[in-house]
Amino acid sequence: MLTANNKFFRIISFIIVLMITFSVFPIITVKAQTPEKVKIGLFYGQSAKDYYTVSSEDGFTISLADDENSTLVFTDSSISSLTVKKNTFFSTEYPQIFPDAQTALQKVSELRAEGKDAYCAVSGSIYTVRVGTYSTFEEAQASSPGFGNNTVKYTSTGVLILSGDVITIAVDDINRNTEIASVSGNISLNSVPYRGAIRFVRSNGNDMAAINVLGLEEYLYSVVPKEVSASWNEEVLKAQAVAARTFTITNLNKFKNYGFNLDNTTASQVYGGVNAEHPRTTAAVDATKGEIVLYDGKPASIYYHATSGGKTANSEDVWSAALPYLRSVEDPYENPDEASYARWSVTYTKEELKTILSSRGVEIGDIIDVTVKHSDGRAVQLTFIGTSGSKTYSKDNIRVPLSLKSTNFVLTKESPDEKTKQFFADYGNKGDTSLDSIGSFASSYAEKVIEKSDASSSPQEVKSSSFTFSGGGWGHGVGMSQWGAKGMADNGFTYKEILTHYFTGVQVDIY
Repeated sequence: MLTANNKFFRIISFIIVLMITFSVFPIITVKAQTPEKVKIGLFYGQSAKDYYTVSSEDGFTISLADDENSTLVFTDSSISSLTVKKNTFFSTEYPQIFPDAQTALQKVSELRAEGKDAYCAVSGSIYTVRVGTYSTFEEAQASSPGFGNNTVKYTSTGVLILSGDVITIAVDDINRNTEIASVSGNISLNSVPYRGAIRFVRSNGNDMAAINVLGLEEYLYSVVPKEVSASWNEEVLKAQAVAARTFTITNLNKFKNYGFNLDNTTASQVYGGVNAEHPRTTAAVDATKGEIVLYDGKPASIYYHATSGGKTANSEDVWSAALPYLRSVEDPYENPDEASYARWSVTYTKEELKTILSSRGVEIGDIIDVTVKHSDGRAVQLTFIGTSGSKTYSKDNIRVPLSLKSTNFVLTKESPDEKTKQFFADYGNKGDTSLDSIGSFASSYAEKVIEKSDASSSPQEVKSSSFTFSGGGWGHGVGMSQWGAKGMADNGFTYKEILTHYFTGVQVDIY
């Protein structure tokens, strides 16, 4: 029977166990592994192709690969060029299973000596020999008595690998994909050289996606000089290397449904293969190897953009989540005389706005007015008001209909009467026309003296013939401004100081 002291001791022991368990458990489960390799989509979806050319002066290795493992199928150092195309043919098959590709290829050589267009085929761990490329099943079946009794229908994931006009290997594996690499060195896809291997993926009879599989750091060798100029100060190059590495790690599942991690466009990070690499940016990647931006010990979901226009954006004013390290900060080192689109202005007439909206399927009649709501200097709502309705865009979607460079802008409306010009900020719900309230860049574009033909009328009541969007910055505005980072580096700041300025409360360390 338990005494009061025993009960007390057991309760205390249980609490201690719970404290140890729940203090360690999150650390074990939350920490993600930094990947050794990344998969970058080069061609996919609408850009997928029915054939590709690959080349390597050192010959090729051909493997079957999935997310975890790859199995070597074939190596040939004598071939410098291959064509990979989707298989849309029927064939006949030799009635024998071979233990490996080399043995099957020996049989292929014998049959070719007899005048047959034979080639090796692999499906899973089974190697066979096929003959012919027939357009229909009936054609293949008719040729079977002269070779074998098995007529093969191509699969929806089948791939053919050709050397010149001769098929070397047919791959029909529904669980794994064809992966081709150079025996040593780089491999070129459609004449563009890449590190690592090229993986070809077919699904449901579609054209082939081409995916570059390579080391994380090697990937960054190409990303950093595509994102910033290699001629910039080495500290900003290091800052970009750490930012790009962090973005990669936190976005590994962005294109999971396509079978890769990131693509090679601005939807992820711009990537151009070996041709984009530069010794200075490669040195920056090597100097910061393994370092990422951390918040509370975990990888931060960071972002960067070209220019901010003098102030970055809060994440919730552009997207939805209010992340503690993606806070709006002043960007005083961004030089407007050199930064891309640090200042910009574009004007549309009512008729032009109607045409643009109509081309996007938005039919609201003739344009009566355009209004803007701001938060912390950024537009968060843009409304087009027409004779038969209205259309509102919010947050970063504001940029879409008019292809605006950023949401860091103010709106000037001009009336039909050339003698009457009125500057409208449409700031919040008040139609605030104060220059000080809409950001430091506004004075470059707004009238210093605002005349009103009728002081009693509100901005929304004045009929306008044109609408000028005057802004600063290029991109979503969240996180690190690349031109602002350059300005900081030119003024003596280190890459860690740059990153901790743009990302509030973070640390930069090896993960």
